[in-house]
Amino acid sequence: MLSESQLELIHKELMANGYCIHSTTHREESAVVEYHWNLVNQLGEPLEHNAGKEDYIWRVQPTVNDSKLKTFSEHAGEADLHTDTQ
Repeated sequence: MLSESQLELIHKELMANGYCIHSTTHREESAVVEYHWNLVNQLGEPLEHNAGKEDYIWRVQPTVNDSKLKTFSEHAGEADLHTDTQ
């Protein structure tokens, strides 16, 4: 769990920039997912990416498909986990 001052800093960055880069020392994916889930719940109420699928957190990785327009989650690049907000 993050301290109140850490949450305030993250919130300020989100409000100023629309995003925040935050890391953890956890390396096991299950621990990273749990940490990330707790973090976003401290900041607000997570929304499902696809209604009814309970897909709040997903792995960001290159995806092979025929689409000419790839989403952020499908591009090659560094970003272990990703969430959306509306």
